[in-house]
Amino acid sequence: MKLQHLILVALVMVSGWASAFEGIIHCTKTQNGVVTTFDFYVKGNQVAIVSSDPTGSYKVLLNRSAGQLKICMDVPEYDQKGYYLYTAGAVEKNDSLTILKQVPTDAIEIDGEMCQGYTVVTDNGSAIAYFGSEEVDLTGFSEYFNDPVYELLDAFNSPKLPRKLVVNKNTGAYTIDLAAEAQSLDASIFEVPAGYEQFQVTAE
Repeated sequence: MKLQHLILVALVMVSGWASAFEGIIHCTKTQNGVVTTFDFYVKGNQVAIVSSDPTGSYKVLLNRSAGQLKICMDVPEYDQKGYYLYTAGAVEKNDSLTILKQVPTDAIEIDGEMCQGYTVVTDNGSAIAYFGSEEVDLTGFSEYFNDPVYELLDAFNSPKLPRKLVVNKNTGAYTIDLAAEAQSLDASIFEVPAGYEQFQVTAE
């Protein structure tokens, strides 16, 4: 019986590892008619956000297993090329959102799939998330940032991918549409680029 139990546990664990999402989450944000796009690169408990603009290139690396977040930057104007390392629980943030109420909301159809909605009301507005069936974990960023999107993702605390976020803040409204593209990712996406020195985090 013990051997059968161990085999069952092993199968469940292997099945869980095999089902961990690996790929890209494409995000489209629409606010006041302006559309911007950004991507999350996800492999199990590792998440990367890569972006660039005229001032430089940036990469945010979240490793939930290690409880660490790294912000990498290459800003030629200020001769900055390095990364900051933050540890979960050790980051001093401004006041986070306060969740006042959380209730189910009618499902809507997105790309042929019925996605269940959930509304959360906070002290800085409200938001609705519509979750699909794909298991993609984007939680954990609110440990390090006060960004309302990350706060809301952690407030919903769902293992499913939110296909749409409808956010109504006191300062404005916007929507974010998300779509998953499963694919194998190069390990370098989740690593600090070569030649980057570690910057020291100082209290302001």
